Amino acid sequence: SIHSEEVDVRIVAATNKNLEEMINMGLFRLDLYYRLSVVTLRIPPLRGRKEDIPILSKYLIDKISKKNNIKVDGISEDALEYLKKYDWPGNVRELENIIERAVNVLDGETIITSKHLPSKIRGIMKNKVVRELKEVIEEAERQAIIDSLIICKGNRTLAAETLGISRTSLYEKM
Repeated sequence: SIHSEEVDVRIVAATNKNLEEMINMGLFRLDLYYRLSVVTLRIPPLRGRKEDIPILSKYLIDKISKKNNIKVDGISEDALEYLKKYDWPGNVRELENIIERAVNVLDGETIITSKHLPSKIRGIMKNKVVRELKEVIEEAERQAIIDSLIICKGNRTLAAETLGISRTSLYEKM
């Protein structure tokens, strides 16, 4: 025999999409929106709440170190400063990945420092050679002239126009 049983269900749904906009475009059902939007919480992206980075980092370090059975006592102030300066396009998921990477490269140390963070966070690149500004500008200018000549099929008047310089200046630079 079939019988029904009463259940109490709560649904928590999250999205990074603008549902109101999607409804107007016919991409999301209005009736479903009204069923889901009983309580709406807007959580700003991580780049808009960088003051949360220290506590999130501590939570993530605890979570990841327990999962991987690696002893981690914390994160240094300099590492936290780098994390606060980064823009976090990947939000908390990206922070979690960065923390997990740092935990995995500790190599016996117990404190995450800036050296455990990837170069994109620190804003530097290993083995990057700094050239004189004059040399960098000359190289960029040379490449722009070559590109414009290729695009303009060798027409120097048009290339100079495209570059926003006189034909005489183009000849001098060439």
